[in-house]
Amino acid sequence: MLKRFLAAAVAMLMLLSVCACGKKGPVSSKTTSTVSDIQPEENGSDNLGSDLTGDNSDMSGLTSGDATSEVTANNSKPSAGNTSSKSQATASIPDKTSDSAQMVDPGFLDGVDPFKDPVFKENVTNLKGKTIKIGTFWPNNYKSSNSDPVAQANVKAIAAIQKEYNCTIKMVYMDANSFLSDVATTTASGKVYADIYEIQGEMGDLYKNGYFADLSKVSSVGLKTNGWSPASIANATYKNTCYGVGLEKYIGYSVVYFNKALASKYKVGDLYSLVDKGQWTWSKFRSVSETAYKQSNGKVYGCNATFTPYLFNLVFANGTSPVVLANGIPVFNGLDSKLLEALNWLQSYCKAGLYNKNKSGNYVTAINSFMAGESLFYIGGNGSPDINDLSALMEDDYGILPFPKGDGQKNYTCILMNNRFYGLASNNSQAEDAGKVLVALGNRTYIKAAEWDKQHASYVRDEESLKMLRKIRSYDSIFRVTTKSFESNAAAACVDQKMTPKQAMEAIVNAAQSEINERFGV
Repeated sequence: MLKRFLAAAVAMLMLLSVCACGKKGPVSSKTTSTVSDIQPEENGSDNLGSDLTGDNSDMSGLTSGDATSEVTANNSKPSAGNTSSKSQATASIPDKTSDSAQMVDPGFLDGVDPFKDPVFKENVTNLKGKTIKIGTFWPNNYKSSNSDPVAQANVKAIAAIQKEYNCTIKMVYMDANSFLSDVATTTASGKVYADIYEIQGEMGDLYKNGYFADLSKVSSVGLKTNGWSPASIANATYKNTCYGVGLEKYIGYSVVYFNKALASKYKVGDLYSLVDKGQWTWSKFRSVSETAYKQSNGKVYGCNATFTPYLFNLVFANGTSPVVLANGIPVFNGLDSKLLEALNWLQSYCKAGLYNKNKSGNYVTAINSFMAGESLFYIGGNGSPDINDLSALMEDDYGILPFPKGDGQKNYTCILMNNRFYGLASNNSQAEDAGKVLVALGNRTYIKAAEWDKQHASYVRDEESLKMLRKIRSYDSIFRVTTKSFESNAAAACVDQKMTPKQAMEAIVNAAQSEINERFGV
């Protein structure tokens, strides 16, 4: 596996904006009720990592969310960043993936062994009563009244850190609608809004405005020596500067769910076995989808997705990406042969009527449709809200699979969606002390390998799915980074059959590059 960590860190800077919904809504049996609304997080973090959380990620520039109003209608946090596209000369567009246009991934991150504990080295210091403020959008994750394991771990850790480090840790609960102006106002007054920030897609707005410290210059963080998730470091790096670190438990990735009752009814075979044998491919995904669709006389579709752009996760499964590096510069890769191959395959899949477009417009509709047995497969996230709602609501048993690989691909791919980060305030005289507290917090709250199965088991219906989740995260990984114009035109070509994929990509070469230039400051 070629290691391109540095190259990817330049590109992954992408704080992907995950098209997100909130935590689960009211739940009960599918025969009596369904998910009825998108609710803000009220009971702590999910235990599986958080590709979908109570906030919505920054929707500016590059995105992994829907490019349509269907997504923005579900945003709980408006972007404070600049979403305009500048008129700039575009970088050269490679027509194929080569050494001169290295993939953002696969290649920059190896898979992760969830049974290997990270190693942190704390520097216990007498902070002489200093107050360290932690700004967060998830207040319930720090309340003793919350029985969630994540919250309880945080409460326990903070109490111990305050005692051992002789400091006071104060939580600052950030407002989703005014966080940027709040930080700006406080900073302008010469004060520090928070020493430590726990955030997600909001990082782009904060570091672009200079409110985050370069963590390579805060030695106490131990950027290279402590057990921070490599995925979080890559994802929080912009122009070779790392602004955030995170824990593996907060890494979210996309998965394919399947309705086990329908799989049994239509005798599609042992899907888990196909994965284990390396035979879980696009061709098999399509043939299984066709079996369910034809035998049900069109009543059961092959698949639906949280949002239509999630359908394009199948593109990444072909070892390609709409955004790559060309001589260190992120460029639009829409004319890449492997990408066009993936889009052509998707267009054929949709043309056959196998994709349930009408039940993929928003999370509530999509999840209820899958639970009602209207699709064999459902493309979503491994964390909240999808798996929470399915585990609580779905009457039929469900299973979890990785994305089928392109027919010519050797390996499966873990498609990373998003993760939370910890950042430190810039221009802060006690940044080193805040870094020590951050390391202590990370060291005492990560999910230990021995607890991995326990943390995940309550969200799955069978041992095989638990094994699949473990396998998926162990695969070499790729961040899901696209542009709004790519998602819009890919949908027009693949889902709506309005043009060929090549025509769709050729039409947005400049628009997509402008989005990339804006996001990366090219």
